[in-house]
Amino acid sequence: MSDLPAGPSAAAAPAEPPGLPAGPLPELSTANSTTWRNDDASLTTSVSAGLLNFRDERGRWLPIDSSLVDSGRPGYSKRNKANSFTAEFKDSTEGNFLRLEIAGKPFLLTTVDGLPGKASSRGSHLSYSSAFPSADIRYDVREDGVKETIVLKNRSAPSVYRFELTPPEGTHVEVAARPDGSWGFAMDPLPGDAFVMEAPRAVDSAAPNQAGDDPDGHSTMSIVRDGDAFAITVAIDEAWLGSADRSFPVLLDPTITIQPDV
Repeated sequence: MSDLPAGPSAAAAPAEPPGLPAGPLPELSTANSTTWRNDDASLTTSVSAGLLNFRDERGRWLPIDSSLVDSGRPGYSKRNKANSFTAEFKDSTEGNFLRLEIAGKPFLLTTVDGLPGKASSRGSHLSYSSAFPSADIRYDVREDGVKETIVLKNRSAPSVYRFELTPPEGTHVEVAARPDGSWGFAMDPLPGDAFVMEAPRAVDSAAPNQAGDDPDGHSTMSIVRDGDAFAITVAIDEAWLGSADRSFPVLLDPTITIQPDV
C-alpha cells in the first residue's frame, strides 16, 4: 500500500472551503483507494492492490474491518465488523456453525460426522478445536472472503472431511465446477458467481512455504446437490497423507472468495 498525493481527478475538484473537517471522503474513494482531507484542506489518497473499502446500502465506500466482534444474533457469538458480506460464527461446530450472508441472504454451513469443537477467537481469526477427530478448523476472515483451514494434527486424522451448505430459502442457487478445481455458486438475481469455493490445497509443516500452492494435487473437493442443500467433500490423497515422510500438522485450506459489491 502506498500513500500518494491526490491525482488529477482530485486536483480538478473545486477548491476546498476553509474550515471543513479533516477525515476520509467516501465520495472520492474506491474499492482499492481511500481519499481523505488533511488538516490543511489538502487531499491525500492511499492506494492498495487489495480491497480497502466496500459499498454500503447507500452506495458509499466505507472501510473494510475484518476484526471479529460480538454478533448480536441469537445462537451466534462472533461476526466480522464491516464488509459487504457478513460471516457469523457459533461458539461450537454443532449445527449451522457458520452463517455467511451475501447480498442479504444467508448460507449456512455445518459439519457432517464432526465433533462439537469449541471456538476461540482473536482479531480476525477464529478456531474450533477438535472439530473432527485429531483435526481443528481455523477461519481467517479476509477482505474478500473467508479462508478455512483444516488442521490435521497427527496421523490418526481422517483423510476425508464432509460439510453441508444450506442455501437461502426460496432463492435459486446453482453450483458449477471450474477447470482449476474451484466451484462457483451463482445466486439469483446476482450476475456471475456470488462466491467461489477455491480449489483446496494440502501442505505439511515441512513445506518451505505453507501458504503456497499444492502443485501435485494432493487434495480434491467435490460438491453435489443433496435435497435442499449442497454436500461438500474435501479429501486428501491417502497415500500422500500416510507417507513416512509426512510432517504434521498438515494444513488443508479451501477458501471462500466473495464477489465484490454484492
